Amino acid sequence: MGRDPKEMTKAERVQASYMADALHRIEREVLRAVTENEGLPQSWHEVATQPSPGKCRVTMCLDVDVVKFFKAMGPGYQTKINLLLRAWMHGRLAKVIKGPDATDIVLRPAVVAEQAKRDIPWGEMADALEQMRLMQEQEAYWERNDEALVEAEGLHPELREKARQRIEARKKGRKM
Repeated sequence: MGRDPKEMTKAERVQASYMADALHRIEREVLRAVTENEGLPQSWHEVATQPSPGKCRVTMCLDVDVVKFFKAMGPGYQTKINLLLRAWMHGRLAKVIKGPDATDIVLRPAVVAEQAKRDIPWGEMADALEQMRLMQEQEAYWERNDEALVEAEGLHPELREKARQRIEARKKGRKM
């Protein structure tokens, strides 16, 4: 994602999860293509080595909110959508955007086929991000609790020492 979810608002975390869901769905479609073609489609190799300067007309249905978003940017929204798709295409060809390698279908065909079949429910990433946020909050709580135990007056020395050890273990874990 690039940004720490702790620095995001809840609305931004939800939008980031939708982005992750969409990218996961694209990855599944790429896996399906690789599975069906028993390797990367030949046209991908051609695109990577001989980009076409021309344009062709296509008819496609897009989600209303997607069209509304791009139209709000002003004239040329189709060009902007094309640029976004081009960026994803080049990211995939450069292996910046992860996906199946041409050798995956040969070396691990069962794994690729299984991944291609798995559908990711919309919102799954939002749930994962929320779970991560809750775990971070819980960790922060335990850290504050241990610091309070170390500083507490009249506390049994053994309890203080165990709290110090937990604090040190967390510090070491962060350095790794």
